Amino acid sequence: YWRDWSSDVCSSDLNDSLLRADGGVDAHYRFENRRDFKHWKSLRTARKEGYEVILNLHWTHQSDYGLIANYASPRAIKITSDHERRDKYRLLFNHIGRRPRNTTHLSIHSLELLAEVVDFDPPLTLSEAGPRIVIPDETVLRVTAQVREHRPTGCASYIILHLQAGTAFREWGNTNALALSKLLADRYPNHAVFLTAAPRSESLSIDELPQDPTAHIQFFSTSRDLLEVAALIKGASLVITPETSITHFASATNTPAVVLMSNRDRIPVEWLPIANAARILAPANAGDPVVTIPVAEVFEAAISMLTGGWHETQTNLDIQSPQDPLFQWSNGALPLQSFSDATN
Repeated sequence: YWRDWSSDVCSSDLNDSLLRADGGVDAHYRFENRRDFKHWKSLRTARKEGYEVILNLHWTHQSDYGLIANYASPRAIKITSDHERRDKYRLLFNHIGRRPRNTTHLSIHSLELLAEVVDFDPPLTLSEAGPRIVIPDETVLRVTAQVREHRPTGCASYIILHLQAGTAFREWGNTNALALSKLLADRYPNHAVFLTAAPRSESLSIDELPQDPTAHIQFFSTSRDLLEVAALIKGASLVITPETSITHFASATNTPAVVLMSNRDRIPVEWLPIANAARILAPANAGDPVVTIPVAEVFEAAISMLTGGWHETQTNLDIQSPQDPLFQWSNGALPLQSFSDATN
């Protein structure tokens, strides 16, 4: 019966374009955190709807989002993920999930949380946890035309090398990126290499990057419209990125990805690629910055993806993907509860 429900989302206005294009979202309330004073009116509007269930997907600052959830709908079932301070958060949430954090992908974990309080008929399956994104045709056409203008003669495809991450510690650096770009351009002359970053990235020296829009290697400026970023990723042969948001777009568009992580001892399982072919790389020494990942390792991983030699989605750092059902089942019809029982 859940398909008769209204599905509304409360998020920052950065997600406007994504949510407007998604027919499964009935309403979007713009609210980022408790200091988002300009959008309190939007939250007051949500309060009038009398929601039955609120699922919190912010797994940090739980107190903030618990207070927001209680304001939005005091009588709702308010759900959040497992936490070591469960007794504290029971004051704010009346359902705290059973699965420990960082043991499965965020999309699977979120559906499991819902299934713990909602009787889904028919039951949820793992195929429903696969990330998807709706990209309007006009956005695809606009980005395709932009790529055509930048793609040099003789290049039928392109590779995206994303430079920016949430912190400088997680970035791979311009020197590494340019060295890898040269190797890729020499090995694959029919592929352009587009260097990308979020608009107004403060930690990167954009001026150091190739600016010639006809060159095989060039900086490709992106907009704040996340749908355009998604369309750009969808058309790529490969994405190389230290940024998890780009990883999610690659998963949603089934684009192969090489993901650079900052600590091999603390790989955030919930943010890994899911269902798309992917390789995970991290510094040899736990705690070292991402910039220490050798260019040769990233180049080898890129080759394995571009030649089709690597087909697996990945949960480990080794060249051979383990026969771990955690992600190999992610596109299957296995009931979600069976998956949960097998992996808890």
